[in-house]
Amino acid sequence: MKNVFFIVGPHGVGKTYVVSNIKKVTDVQHIDLGPLIREAHKVFAPGITFQEWIEKGEKQYGKNFTDIILCKQIERLTGGEEKGITIITGSRSLEGIKFITDRFHIDRPRIMYITAPFEQLKSNYERREKLDLTDEQFRMILQAEKDMGLGRLEEYARQHCLYLQNDNTDNFVEKIQEFIIQGKEKRGNEKMKKKLIYYIL
Repeated sequence: MKNVFFIVGPHGVGKTYVVSNIKKVTDVQHIDLGPLIREAHKVFAPGITFQEWIEKGEKQYGKNFTDIILCKQIERLTGGEEKGITIITGSRSLEGIKFITDRFHIDRPRIMYITAPFEQLKSNYERREKLDLTDEQFRMILQAEKDMGLGRLEEYARQHCLYLQNDNTDNFVEKIQEFIIQGKEKRGNEKMKKKLIYYIL
């Protein structure tokens, strides 16, 4: 995989919505890490909870257990074939992204971090999951994501990557489509190119 974009952000920010709209106008390969790891759990450890499986795996194989599993799932999904554009969603940490880029020899992975107001995130998440949560319950979900590494990833993205606010308008989606499909970052100014190219230190 060479032309790879990581679209990251908290639950309910619209990552899947963005990718689904991009797929309407061009052929891209979408890899969503969330369903992949949940699928692996059902296949390899259906008798224990997801958290128990993770803890057991990390104890046996180290803290990169989920990254190892995800890379094997990606290999199975892609069949080892190189695609034109690959969009990966569901990453929760810098370390996880680095593991994937190292494993698949991705020279210049590009990351887009999407954020949105709390109420927008909560509304989208509740609608998708068919839940009715209190603000405190949803804050706990967001905090868990940050603790997994998303907080550090957001801080890094603010300085080195494309950092976008989802305002629920068509212009927002179109902006990302331009960067990914039309290669605007290649024709843009040097400042924008620097922010799009993501070098993991």
